[in-house]
Amino acid sequence: MKPAPSSPRPNRRTTHVVRWAPAMLLAAALGATACGGATVTNVVAPPPPPDTGKTPPPPPPHAAFDLRFKGVGVLSSGASLEHSDINASSGSASLDQSFANASGTPLELGPGNCSTETCAWFEDAYALPATMDSLSVAYAGSIVSRLPDVFDTLATDTVITSLDVERSVGVYGLSEYITDTLGGYRMTPALVAAPDLAAAASADAAAGRVITAVSFDDDSVRYFSYAWSNAAGATYDTQVDAATIASIPTVAQALVDAGYVITAFGGTATHGFLLVGTRIHGSSAQHTLIVNAAPGTDLPGYAVVGYVVALDGAATVLYEK
Repeated sequence: MKPAPSSPRPNRRTTHVVRWAPAMLLAAALGATACGGATVTNVVAPPPPPDTGKTPPPPPPHAAFDLRFKGVGVLSSGASLEHSDINASSGSASLDQSFANASGTPLELGPGNCSTETCAWFEDAYALPATMDSLSVAYAGSIVSRLPDVFDTLATDTVITSLDVERSVGVYGLSEYITDTLGGYRMTPALVAAPDLAAAASADAAAGRVITAVSFDDDSVRYFSYAWSNAAGATYDTQVDAATIASIPTVAQALVDAGYVITAFGGTATHGFLLVGTRIHGSSAQHTLIVNAAPGTDLPGYAVVGYVVALDGAATVLYEK
């Protein structure tokens, strides 16, 4: 669907995801009755506790997390609420989706995504944990000439979590998280030569920015990094590694073992795949990686940080906690 000229983002078909609330406990009123002249003993409820003048403590706040780190350690991936796709063609047709009260995977990448005129990207949406603050996940595709529309350095509620620029077809796709409770995110878009990505990532990390999406754009690399006002003063360590489809699990495991969260994953079968690992400066706490969990497996605390499918249909899905 071609966006209206006044809209900074492609129009989206929104699907609302309803999360069931936990069942409430019902209070049972007990009474005593008697027949004939039998004696009835009334059960008297105990007196209420004395008023101490203290206000009961509020319920614990809902969990919040830094969107730049994909929900690693906070979200849960398991049975998919919906497995669907977006697409974009050089003729400007597109299918975009968003899911309220949900998290989701990055875009599915791989050599079979595109024909000469159209690209399609699959994705999965997941229910939020019951304690999570409100969050939406959105997927959008459009023609490359509209790519500058997403370079929104003023928005503070959105973090782009994956990007795929298919310059030869003339289209792009992206995924993003949108929050109505945290805010404070500031985007810095960048385009660098591929050999310069590691140095650029390091410079951004030293300035408190985290790379959240990366894609080849012809022979260059396009990426988005974000600062967060709630983490003002924080600095990060980064590591950028390249992989083939076959070596993605090995490369990802090494990053996770070294304490990195895979905050950006992108690439193509032609150029190879890029994994950007980010950790708080000086931290080396190990994370846990699961590759290709069985469908429907409940994975509390795990978030999908990479998703690629080979030509033969073999999927590699990276879950990190």
